[in-house]
Amino acid sequence: MKIFVIAFLILGSFGAEQNVFLAQLTSEGARSPNGENLFECGFENGRKEITSMGLRQHYLIGSDLVNTYTQKLDVEKLYSPLQVNVRSTNHNMTLMGAQAQLEALFPPNIRGPLNDSQVALAVPPGDNTIIEEEIIALGNNIMALNFQTVPIHAMDFQKETVLMGEWCPEIYEMNERKVKDAQWMRQIEEKYSNALAKFRTFMGNDNLTIHEIYPNIDTIYACDFNQDKVKGLESVTKELLAFGFEYLEQYWSYELSRKIFVHGFLSDLGRYFQDGRKQFEDTSIDLFEQIKLALYFGTVETTYVISRHLGFQHTQLPQFASQLLIHLAKDTERGYVVSVEYNKNLLKLRGECEEKTSCLYDNFNSFISKISADEDQLSVCTVTKNTMLISERNSDEYSNSLSLELIVTITVLGFISIIISAIIGHKAAQYQIIKRRRTTRRSDSESFME
Repeated sequence: MKIFVIAFLILGSFGAEQNVFLAQLTSEGARSPNGENLFECGFENGRKEITSMGLRQHYLIGSDLVNTYTQKLDVEKLYSPLQVNVRSTNHNMTLMGAQAQLEALFPPNIRGPLNDSQVALAVPPGDNTIIEEEIIALGNNIMALNFQTVPIHAMDFQKETVLMGEWCPEIYEMNERKVKDAQWMRQIEEKYSNALAKFRTFMGNDNLTIHEIYPNIDTIYACDFNQDKVKGLESVTKELLAFGFEYLEQYWSYELSRKIFVHGFLSDLGRYFQDGRKQFEDTSIDLFEQIKLALYFGTVETTYVISRHLGFQHTQLPQFASQLLIHLAKDTERGYVVSVEYNKNLLKLRGECEEKTSCLYDNFNSFISKISADEDQLSVCTVTKNTMLISERNSDEYSNSLSLELIVTITVLGFISIIISAIIGHKAAQYQIIKRRRTTRRSDSESFME
């Protein structure tokens, strides 16, 4: 399962607190399986695609945001790029989920009609005889349904350092070593011997290893959620899903791999908080020129790893459309405070936060700096020595979103590799130069559940 959404809201005043940011990270809604085996379950669009059930989940998440937050805030119903930023992984399922969620956040028929002179000009160049009826039917409306269009920013998998881990293959090499521990493998074989034996019989292969069985758990989970049981495995479905969860937990049990994976997201979050505080304190900045909502649509892997690393204790396979919410507020007595929720459950934050659900801003910063990878730890990634450098800015500038500098240095011997590195570095620098208005704006690996 994998998509995920992260929303940052500059909030209004609620009692003793003035909320500054709300960060929401959401995984993809219900989808078809990632693996090749679909087990004859009835999915409409093939593998790894969001379903109608998943689109409905995302639409309702958008409705929840409206009812819980945006109606109490100065977030305009008419989309404004100064207030809203949307980022997604480059999967169909996450991009489509983002569209469904945005439809609820930004309802249709908000944007006004064109005037008569604009209507005459707002047609494609050339002969439009073939669409003359459609032009007449539109009248002065922009579109037939007059829905709002909102840009969704995505990057290549290997360059996505905030929502995915493919940029550093060593993450998954470390994880593979954890699940290939001989003692752990024996314990799992003994604990789930009945279910694993039935699955091997079902597949007609008694020699399947637990590593070969594990990718099929995603199919069983997706089929089960779609109310389409895998025929022949009904009696052991629950046990197989429990096996899948233990495998996932073991796979991500290596702290260093999690530190590297979450580094980009936590760096993103820290810079948003830093800039949000500056904007919040500076009354000269117009309210409608402040970034209020940033939605990140990633994968279940993303939400699972980040929520686990922040301290959430998972007890089952991560659910479709899971949400991670991170709040920055200003308390009238304590100053800036941070709280974190996963699927509406408040987390007790570790470290300097002292197992509290509300943590002082400085303590939270200290906490995330310790659970995020440093430069030496990032250097284990051979594709890049330090892929995740956040660019420095003048402290007097305000940023509606982060400027992420991706420095890709491919360490391959030979003259050709040096040329390639220079080209990639140049392209990454070009990506960083995006539209400014008062500020710099910014617009999976195939693991178990994307």
